[in-house]
Amino acid sequence: MVGKKRQLDMMKDFIAFNLRKEDYGYEAKLKYYGDISERYTLVDLNSSGTSDKSVSLSNLLDDIYDLQLNPPSFPRRGNPNYRYRDQTEILVSLPIEQSNGRSKYLRERLVKSIKDKEDTEQSLNEHYQRLTSQHGSLSLLPFAFYLSYEWVEQHKDLEKKSPQEALKLSTEELKRRFDKIIKKMKSNKRYTPVCGYSRLILVDEDFRPFYLVNFFFEGGDLNHLLVSDIWNQWLESRPTNEREDDQCGCFYYFESQHKPCSDDVPGLIMRSPGNRIRHFENERDILIDEFPSLVGSYVSSFKKRIVKALTNTPKGHKAFFQLQAMRFNTLGNIRAISFSDDLTYRTAKEKKEKSEKRKAKKEDVTNTGIKKKNKVARD
Repeated sequence: MVGKKRQLDMMKDFIAFNLRKEDYGYEAKLKYYGDISERYTLVDLNSSGTSDKSVSLSNLLDDIYDLQLNPPSFPRRGNPNYRYRDQTEILVSLPIEQSNGRSKYLRERLVKSIKDKEDTEQSLNEHYQRLTSQHGSLSLLPFAFYLSYEWVEQHKDLEKKSPQEALKLSTEELKRRFDKIIKKMKSNKRYTPVCGYSRLILVDEDFRPFYLVNFFFEGGDLNHLLVSDIWNQWLESRPTNEREDDQCGCFYYFESQHKPCSDDVPGLIMRSPGNRIRHFENERDILIDEFPSLVGSYVSSFKKRIVKALTNTPKGHKAFFQLQAMRFNTLGNIRAISFSDDLTYRTAKEKKEKSEKRKAKKEDVTNTGIKKKNKVARD
């Protein structure tokens, strides 16, 4: 039906787990644990109390795999070898009618995680819709920003802290560096075409947090210079005791002209957005991006991978938002997603005018409230 809003339904990818009655009788397209982990990250925080120390980080897919190999009705056979998880067929069932406490708990966590991802995709699309309604056609420049291993090495005490505390410290450093970039962008005239961004905190399967940022620019004739400049600003935001060569990140290019020369952006990996969001250090991921024709013969485990060609269009952008949402996980009290509809460069005069308008609007609201209060008092 024309104009009907598309219903987000990631649950269809989890038919193998028997989560919904309405999926009964439908063939599962994703039958192996690797089919799921190739597309989704299922990391969550489990709380056994009220303090940060009572919170633990766990890989939900690992927990379900453990349940499959150690079913509740049999004596436990020991801890699984998770190296074989992705090659294992999904045989565990998590229907709504659960009598076993552990199975019920895992089902609840899985359903919540899927719902969070669907909500995230919807939020990304709604933000994008707001921007396009204001600015028309947009170009998308997405970056993944990581903390360097040098920073992790200098903060070895993170291993001694609770997962929540360690996450908080890492995300605070990411925020400090990202805020510096945004401040510079707002004060630099070359960023006049930028009109907003969306920012997600994602966590890989090694529980390493990173920023996934979508920068939106007006028009479609961008070249590689802005990409190089944004990355150089990330390099400049690093602590003074860190080397430039140790910094790491990823740029997802929708247009070939957006790709800078690798010598100009040390530490930045370039990837096609259709290859999904994966761990930036995986050499096989680089192989599939740069030499997809060799994948079938050189890396057998990647034969099933389908690389989508995502274009620099609303359809391509929304498809990439879905890939981002599939990797998204809520992180307790850490704000894992944020949006900006106003990242436009302004002159000092324009900034002053906007500040005065904001002040006048605030005073108008205050005065209106006072008038209403006085009117009620008279009545």
